[in-house]
Amino acid sequence: MNKTIDINQVKNELVRYIGTKPHFIQGAILSPEVLLNRYARTVTKVKGHYPTVQALMSNVVQIFDSKNFTPYGDIKFISKRLTNYHQKIDFELDPAEIIGSWFEDMYDESKGVKDKSISRLATSMLREKIIDDVNWLSVNGKI
Repeated sequence: MNKTIDINQVKNELVRYIGTKPHFIQGAILSPEVLLNRYARTVTKVKGHYPTVQALMSNVVQIFDSKNFTPYGDIKFISKRLTNYHQKIDFELDPAEIIGSWFEDMYDESKGVKDKSISRLATSMLREKIIDDVNWLSVNGKI
C-alpha cells in the first residue's frame, strides 16, 4: 500500500501549530539569547527617531602628591539620535519538499497538532534562525 501525504494538510498543520503559539516570533526576537537584549532595553511606541543622551567620563583617579584640591577628569554629555528600524519575517516552507525526504516520517497524521514533530522541527529551526539574524543585525545594522 503506497501512502501519500496531502501537501495542503502539511501546510495547514504548520499554520495551526504556529497559531497555538501566538507570541512565537516576538519571543524569538526578544529572546535573552540575543546578546543585545541582555544589555539594552526595549523602547516601545517609537516612530522614526528616539533622542537619548550618552555620558562619557574620563579618568578621575590621580596620584596623591599633595593635600590640595587638584581637579582631574572630565565629563561630557553627548546628544544621540537613535533610529527605529522595523523588522519582519517572511518565511516560506514548501510542503512538497518534505515529501520523499526523511522529514516525511515526521509528519504523522495520527498525532495532534501540538505533537507533530515536523511542526516542532520547522518552528525550532525558524526560532534559531531568527535569533541568529537578530544577533547579526544588532552588530552589523540593517541588511
